[in-house]
Amino acid sequence: MDAAELIIKDYLIYSRQFTVQIEEIDVNQELNHVIRILRPLAEGNSVNFYTSFLPVRTITGNTKKFRQCLLNIIKNGIESMPSGGSLIVCTEVHHSNVIIEIRDKGTGMSKEQLEQLGKPYYITSGSKGTGLSMMVSYGIVRALRGTIKVKSELGNGTTFLISVPSNFSTQKNISKIVKKPLN
Repeated sequence: MDAAELIIKDYLIYSRQFTVQIEEIDVNQELNHVIRILRPLAEGNSVNFYTSFLPVRTITGNTKKFRQCLLNIIKNGIESMPSGGSLIVCTEVHHSNVIIEIRDKGTGMSKEQLEQLGKPYYITSGSKGTGLSMMVSYGIVRALRGTIKVKSELGNGTTFLISVPSNFSTQKNISKIVKKPLN
């Protein structure tokens, strides 16, 4: 029953429209919040968090969905280190995008596994999980007009690079549109 409930919950999260309340999101604040939530899981798995948050601009989106995306990726990172290890979370600005790097020192993934990542019902954790959390995370980042790049090597861990347009670039693009002369 618990497994069925998780599958249904993940599916409902994925199937909901991404047109929900849009707000400014403080990326560093949300990362700190997610780390606080996951700290007991990390401690139970002997995983230490290391963070480096540079001042970054806000992004526009739904806070709850963004938080769910971060929870999914960081939780997977923790679970990829059954014998403990380090999970590194960093933020920076590159051009007009906020970059979030989430790097674990876990089991890593093969090239074949990387190609399947984000597809429905694909899991790398054996029978644990539903295979929907990464699909949901990819969908949330796409809804934010962002991208996810993943680097991984078996035995050497995985790095997620999430790039999302900052409010600065959105405001700049809106200003350009407004300033165009009307014909």
